[in-house]
Amino acid sequence: MSGKSILIVEDEKPIRDMIAFGLRRAGFEILEAADCTTARARAVDNYPDLILIDWMLPDMSGLELTRWVKKNEATREVPVIMLTA
Repeated sequence: MSGKSILIVEDEKPIRDMIAFGLRRAGFEILEAADCTTARARAVDNYPDLILIDWMLPDMSGLELTRWVKKNEATREVPVIMLTA
């Protein structure tokens, strides 16, 4: 185990499950969120080592969430990778 955690923010469960499966096999602890509201709470409560954010989310865009992550004092140092079709 790497001891590193990754927050996956993806509203489509099959895609989220596929990404999580591969990352778990690689030894990462996985946190999941299907929307930005949940993602913000998980990011602040758990301080992941990386956040994977889908571009299109139901309650706001992934770009808006990324801006929030980078402006929030508790999460601004967390690296972000955007996912898009």
